[in-house]
Amino acid sequence: MEAPTPHLLLFLLFAISSSLTTSTADDGAAMLALAKSFRPPPSDWSTTSSTDYCKWTGRSPLSELKTLTLQRNKLSGKIPSFAKLSSLQEIYLDENLFDGVEPGAFAGLTSLQILSISDNPNIAAWSFPSELVDSTSLTSVSLDNTTISGVLPDVFDSFASLQSLRLSYNNITGALPPSLAKSPVQNLWINNQESGLTGTIEVLSGMTSLSQAWLQKNQLTGPIPDLSKTNLFDLQLRDNQLTGIVSPSLLPLGSLKNITLDSNKFQGPLPLFPPEVAKVSAEHNTPTRSYSVNHQHKRGETLQLTNPQEMHTGL
Repeated sequence: MEAPTPHLLLFLLFAISSSLTTSTADDGAAMLALAKSFRPPPSDWSTTSSTDYCKWTGRSPLSELKTLTLQRNKLSGKIPSFAKLSSLQEIYLDENLFDGVEPGAFAGLTSLQILSISDNPNIAAWSFPSELVDSTSLTSVSLDNTTISGVLPDVFDSFASLQSLRLSYNNITGALPPSLAKSPVQNLWINNQESGLTGTIEVLSGMTSLSQAWLQKNQLTGPIPDLSKTNLFDLQLRDNQLTGIVSPSLLPLGSLKNITLDSNKFQGPLPLFPPEVAKVSAEHNTPTRSYSVNHQHKRGETLQLTNPQEMHTGL
């Protein structure tokens, strides 16, 4: 049996999923189209009538679909609507050639736990899918490098089980949503936004489950808040506009292993991190002073203030 092309598979998936919102007859028509796409079709499938399509070998109702795994192919066209597939738990569409997303594609996915569409850079600019509020069982959302633009909706307190939120390499703007403080997110990646997030990082102080925060290469401002209630092991804040002193609240974090603060506007002394912190980097802070620190298990290392005219500014 010759398999249909990836583009045809995507078309058929769209046709079948669309049928869920219409009638059984439309569902049969979609199955008939699927039968016609195979050369030859399975022996007990018909290419002329869908009357008994429920009895066809290998056919199961799309409404029972739990996992869709189509990553690392060459699928093109728009990501179809999966709306109202209430049994669907996992969607993997990473590393394809999609050029768009159907509006409301993820509405009504009440069982969805994992949504992974990373590395689809050809998608036309779109917004974070706020319809995911229906998916209260989400544990992981990976939409990095998918051309998401605009402000993030303030909906993250809707996800009581969300552990991983990866939105790196997009064009997300505005402030970090306050609802993140009420979420159980452990891994937060919103680094390398094209125009840059703005506002403060105060919301991090309320994220008591937070273990990894990648917020580098944005336009974030203000001081580092009290992070003593988090479980951070990895804090990446370089290439922002953060100011003030480096918060001493970082010192009691027994979990902390890596922290980068380069290319901000910090001033004052750098706290003496314990030797368990494997890497501290805080170079090229402006406008008046620059940190030049290589803290690789060197207990007793102190902040070196260098003449700004002698700074190496290339990054």
